[in-house]
Amino acid sequence: YNSLYDALDLDYSNLIIDNIDIKKAGNDCIDLSSGDSIFSDVDLSGCGDKGISLGEESRSTFNVVNITNSKIGVAVKDSSQSVIDTIKIINTPICASAYNKKQEFWGGLLTILNYECDSRTISQQSGSLIKVNHEF
Repeated sequence: YNSLYDALDLDYSNLIIDNIDIKKAGNDCIDLSSGDSIFSDVDLSGCGDKGISLGEESRSTFNVVNITNSKIGVAVKDSSQSVIDTIKIINTPICASAYNKKQEFWGGLLTILNYECDSRTISQQSGSLIKVNHEF
């Protein structure tokens, strides 16, 4: 709660995490770089920038994600890949974004199986892909 910068910053980690509840981060609520992670239940609110940020060849799987009051819901960049089973994003201008930031990497790949976002805005740069299978 009330982190000045990134609330949870995991670099080069291979983790399985059951529950995360983050409120009010000055920057990203979850920032992942160069690791493999599995998350069960994620509840994020008041993220100053991104709810979930993946970069530098991260791979992650999320079961259930709720994000409210953030600038960007999920950002996948720089050769990272993520699969999200169910996500609900509220009061967040950009639901999902996939792009390339650093020239030594390619873009990002985001697959969402069940999706709800009130802004409905998705940003996908050339060389990246966001696949949404079902909206609820």
